[in-house]
Amino acid sequence: MSDSAQARLSAAERERALDELTRHFVIGRLDAAQFDERCHRAIEATTKQQLAWLFTDLPAYAAPPPPAPANPIAPRLAVIIGAILSFTVVLALTSGNWAWWLLLVGAAVVVPVYVRIAR
Repeated sequence: MSDSAQARLSAAERERALDELTRHFVIGRLDAAQFDERCHRAIEATTKQQLAWLFTDLPAYAAPPPPAPANPIAPRLAVIIGAILSFTVVLALTSGNWAWWLLLVGAAVVVPVYVRIAR
C-alpha cells in the first residue's frame, strides 16, 4: 500500500468527504441508512484509504462550473450614459438652447458602437 493511502486525514478532508456524501445523498445515489453509515465511517476514519473506501461504488462528483464573470461593460456604460445625460441637461438649462438635446441622439449612436468595441 502506498504511503499516501496510509496518510492521516485532516479535518478539512473529512469535511470535504462529508460534503460529497451529502451531495450524493441529495442526488439520490444513497438512501438514508447508507448515508448515515458512511457519514459515521467518515467521521471515524483516520487514513485516506479508509475515506476512499466510502466512495468506491459512487461516481466521482464533478464540481459545478464556476459562475460566469460579471459583465464589465455594464457599469462603464451606465456611467457614460449618465454623464452624457447630465451634460446635456446642464447645457440645455444653462444656455437656454434646447439644441443640446441632439447630444442624446449622438449618444444613441455612440453607445452601441462602444459596446461592440468593448466586447
